[in-house]
Amino acid sequence: MDTSLTISIIAAVAEKRVIGQGGEIPWNLSSDLRHFTKLTKDHKVIVGRKTYQSILKRLGHSLTSRRVIVMTRQQNFPVPDKDKVAISWEEALDKVRGKEEVFVIGGAEIYGLAIPYAQRMYITKVHSQCNGDTFFPVFNITEWQEISSQPHVFDKENEYDYTFAVLERKKSSSFVNLKNARVEEQRKVMEIIQEGGFCPFCPEHISKSRLKPIIKQGKYWHIRENQWPYENTRTHLVIIYNTHVEKLSEINPEAAKELFDLAKWAEDEYQVLGGAIGLRFGDFRLNGGTVLHLHAHIIAADITNRDDPNYQPVRFRVG
Repeated sequence: MDTSLTISIIAAVAEKRVIGQGGEIPWNLSSDLRHFTKLTKDHKVIVGRKTYQSILKRLGHSLTSRRVIVMTRQQNFPVPDKDKVAISWEEALDKVRGKEEVFVIGGAEIYGLAIPYAQRMYITKVHSQCNGDTFFPVFNITEWQEISSQPHVFDKENEYDYTFAVLERKKSSSFVNLKNARVEEQRKVMEIIQEGGFCPFCPEHISKSRLKPIIKQGKYWHIRENQWPYENTRTHLVIIYNTHVEKLSEINPEAAKELFDLAKWAEDEYQVLGGAIGLRFGDFRLNGGTVLHLHAHIIAADITNRDDPNYQPVRFRVG
């Protein structure tokens, strides 16, 4: 991805994350439409096929004063000359390269693809519990901070109260601790993660984290092989909590049982005759980890050279 590119999401979201009903917007907010036009005018926008077709149906034409990239798996999908088609998220990004702000305008699947890459979200909070069948994706709110909030009350043009909010991805080192990186390659990857301001252990960031893929998925946890195993290990797996939590007090009580069920699966799958489980929780200045996200290590030592006088056991750092 072009690191100079600013990806922004713009969406109107009712309570319970509703964004649509039957291919339509289930509310009438004229002020939000003007807000959308003001923000996106003269910018490139990325939109999914269904949302694009909904816009054509509602307006009778494509969005004017914007360069539109339509994401669809239909390679010959017809669009006006000024609009372009992309058959993947990667191709869409390639078509919007540059230093300007690019807006992702829906629908739900496209928002889900964009969230790991977005730096900003313009969210119109629609204060209504209207029914819907399309929902804004769940995302890790701890990675974002609300920098602006403008509440408005309903009037003759707007049937519900609403709030214009702006969220920006946190730009801090809060999700990784470079001091605990053990090898240079790990440090370089962590520096990229630090700059992006995202948690590499959250499943939605797998494509950007450069870590090993998930090999076993549970309800509360998932397992990956450690990208940078400790020295002198034969097996080194990481069991990671599926949602972003940092403290033991934040997990579902049932998760403890699943943690050991997954550990037993790993014991059998990797034929671990003996080893150790190290659980990292809380402040990573104290727990010795590189990532501020509850996780456990399953480690089996390589003892083939244990008779070598220079043999060193595996060192699991704490503090």
